[in-house]
Amino acid sequence: MVGGLAAIAVIVTGVVGVLSPAALCAGVGDSEAVTSCRVSWVVAVVLAAIALVVFLGIALAAGLRSGGWMVRLPLLAWPGLFLAVGVVMLLWGIDPPRVGGSAAGSAGGGPSIGMLIGGLAIIVLGLAPLPFARRITRLLDGDGR
Repeated sequence: MVGGLAAIAVIVTGVVGVLSPAALCAGVGDSEAVTSCRVSWVVAVVLAAIALVVFLGIALAAGLRSGGWMVRLPLLAWPGLFLAVGVVMLLWGIDPPRVGGSAAGSAGGGPSIGMLIGGLAIIVLGLAPLPFARRITRLLDGDGR
């Protein structure tokens, strides 16, 4: 499960690196180096997503074997990932990172409507499976009701 949490942390940090290279790629030099830094974060996010699927599969298999709360724990990965990314985007929508003295992603230097809408949409995706969590855990426990 620690591997899954580490993968989520890399994905959330990677979102920061991709959306605002100035936040994680500061001091790398010219724009070509910043682009290279941004591409490396995209690769890190893809690899972390693959690792997350693998670690969750291992945790789910172990949980099905042992039963109890271990079955339910991997199911929190989806809401955890999407809620974390959604909150980052909401915070950046309210107060976008500064690039060259002005707020990135907003014309007047104020809130970024695109980030606010995107953040809300991702939070909805994170909350979507929660109403079905009880049914899913019953199915995993073998009680099909």
